[in-house]
Amino acid sequence: MSTGRLLASILLACVFRAGGADAATVRAFLQRDATDRIAVQLSAVRVRGAGETTERVVTECEAPGECELPLRPGVWVLGSGESGFYIRERSITVAAGLDAGATLTVSDTTPVRLTTPGALGGEATMLFRSADVEDVLPCERTADQWTCHVPRGTWDLQFRLRGHASHFFHDVNVGTSPAALGVLRMKQGASLAGRVAVSGKERQAAGKVAVTLTTSGAASSGQAKSAATVAYADAKGLFQFTGVAPGAYRVQARRGIESSATVEVTVLAGREALLREPLVVAEPVVVTVSVMDLSAGDRGWQVELSRVENELRHLVDTRSAASGIARFSVPPGSYELALLDDRASKWAVRSMEVAQDAVDVSLVVNPRAVAGRIRIGEVGIPAALTFHHGGTGCSIRAAAGEDGTFAVWLPSAPDSDPWRVEIASPALNVQRTIADARVRTDGAGVARLELDLPATRLAGRVVDAEGKPVQGGFVNVVAAEADDELAQVDIASDGEFAVHALQAGRYSVRALMLDGRSSEVTYATVDAPDDDADGETRVTLTVSADRVVRGVVTSDGGPVAGAMVTAMPTDRAVDFFAPRRTDGSGRFAFTLPEGSRECDFEVDAPGFALRLFHRRLESGSVTIPVHQYGGTLRLRLPPWSGRENVPHPWLIHDGAVVTAYTVDRQRTFLRGAATVVETFVEPGAYAVCVGTVQELPAFRAGILPAERCTSGVLAPFGELELDGGSGR
Repeated sequence: MSTGRLLASILLACVFRAGGADAATVRAFLQRDATDRIAVQLSAVRVRGAGETTERVVTECEAPGECELPLRPGVWVLGSGESGFYIRERSITVAAGLDAGATLTVSDTTPVRLTTPGALGGEATMLFRSADVEDVLPCERTADQWTCHVPRGTWDLQFRLRGHASHFFHDVNVGTSPAALGVLRMKQGASLAGRVAVSGKERQAAGKVAVTLTTSGAASSGQAKSAATVAYADAKGLFQFTGVAPGAYRVQARRGIESSATVEVTVLAGREALLREPLVVAEPVVVTVSVMDLSAGDRGWQVELSRVENELRHLVDTRSAASGIARFSVPPGSYELALLDDRASKWAVRSMEVAQDAVDVSLVVNPRAVAGRIRIGEVGIPAALTFHHGGTGCSIRAAAGEDGTFAVWLPSAPDSDPWRVEIASPALNVQRTIADARVRTDGAGVARLELDLPATRLAGRVVDAEGKPVQGGFVNVVAAEADDELAQVDIASDGEFAVHALQAGRYSVRALMLDGRSSEVTYATVDAPDDDADGETRVTLTVSADRVVRGVVTSDGGPVAGAMVTAMPTDRAVDFFAPRRTDGSGRFAFTLPEGSRECDFEVDAPGFALRLFHRRLESGSVTIPVHQYGGTLRLRLPPWSGRENVPHPWLIHDGAVVTAYTVDRQRTFLRGAATVVETFVEPGAYAVCVGTVQELPAFRAGILPAERCTSGVLAPFGELELDGGSGR
């Protein structure tokens, strides 16, 4: 990416400084791909941090030669601001008082001209690509003619004009004389472009590869879906769809029996979506799954196959294994198999790598009958049950009758193994999870599982400021210490609510109304029932008229639709954050508890870098800009605990502190295992600290204990990996 484009995107204000007391000297060694010595301008742009103005330092240098820049601590991007020369940008981290060095190559450029009669839009770029180099440079406009200064050499070129489909040019020789690419008829609207590669002993030509575009979500209202669902790659493997309606799509490349993995992509109105990685077409590999049921039962077995990419799972196909065999034909890659019965219960999970050879997988299940009863005190209750076993990855569903009795087939496991049982009885407002239920086998070989819940009742009333009952909402009850202890119950017409069978302990209780109002968080202690008490705890929740804040998410191209915005108040006790999705005008609205002014924001806009920041809201409106320049943030996270007072990893950036699991869009952490999360975020300083909720004010204030925090700076288009305690 060029310095010119970077400056156009991020410079809000330019401050020219020649260092300071804590400045360091950066020595840039300028190489030259020609023999003559020339004068060039070297530019350094500082990546902006929280509350800082952007800085730019420009100095005159000679190449080849050495150039010195006094820069204060931070992350700087070095490049050239002159169109006559090209210096590939690189980032460098400057520490206080420590000199640093960087080697840069200065290349001559040549004007490349083209004409776009009748095309609207005021920003264009030229991408030049070879086997070794890929970068983008801005183009200058005079009437309908564009001039793009491209380094000398032989390139594949791509001309991009905002709001229009791109044009491609192959093997263009850019020499010392200006090059003319002719007259281009630009087609306005959104588009999707990418590359295809063919797997094999050598990179084969990608011609005759068909790329299919199918809708995986609704397009924006008022626009017809594109009729062009198939495009063909050219000899260089490039393909393009034009006139694409905004929305979510799936893209796959095919040639004969060969195919690529399916990739999901979001197309925004008037913008070009570009696949970062090529679609690799390969011959399909046969995966044969043999299912052996040792009980000789007929459970209608099915095998579900999902592709795994960066720990995200994408369903490929589901096949019947009624005959004991299920076969799939898939391209090479990482996959996960799941064995399901006719009730969609999951009995086994298996990860596998598919290479060039056929794969055979055997799944052996040995079900055993387990009988039991679920009770509150001495009374059986009807309920829906889900059984989880960590060793097998199973998730088995069952139902208890009116008297609480149930019978279920479970994978055979030692009686000492704990089962995690989720219990839901809507009629009695029971939502509970027992983390360590144990099966007991008697002398006759009969397996039983007794699920006993305490006869407790947390009840109360929801009222307005005048004490009148309100309805049209729900109450959240969250345990302060127990795993997964969350209950959510509707508010009755008389304002009453009740939650049964909670374990003794302390709970936070809050009412949330469908019209946006809410109550303050109230804490209640549930005591264990005894002979002298009925085990009931009562609270009163008062709903106030919360403050409504409205906002808009914008970009260089205008308002951004479909962005998810989460505003998390930091100056009031809350336990529930409801994200809002922006409409077609990029607008959203949310409510804050009465008197709240401070918020941590998380903005996830499709096609843009994820933003995290803290802001004080003095007015009732907020404007949030998003950008496409960012970097890859990779977090290593431990298994999720779910406990309020147990230390867990927090992600800190630009004054905001959010749970590090928030960037795990696929919620892989809920599987109870350590995970690696990778996401595209804005540049800047990031830290992950392990601590409790009570420590968040200190984290926001910049107090980061070295023994519990890891931090680093993410450069534009760079990568940063942080450990959130996965190995501690």
